[in-house]
Amino acid sequence: MRSQDEVVAICTLPDVRCRIALDVIAAGKHVLLEKPPFSTLGEFRLVRLAAERAANASSDDAACCRGQVAAKP
Repeated sequence: MRSQDEVVAICTLPDVRCRIALDVIAAGKHVLLEKPPFSTLGEFRLVRLAAERAANASSDDAACCRGQVAAKP
């Protein structure tokens, strides 16, 4: 991942997407995932929480969860 990248598309097997997504979010990048996004509901919840925290910590106006864009409160 290069520092100037803003979005990272993760196109791997579902069982490794969670760790990659968490690393990408921690680096301050946006994440695109193909279906199915994760192997378990727990992985989905973990990544969603990380994305929500990252959105709240940034100046972005929206956070994306479950394929829908929701305005930040």
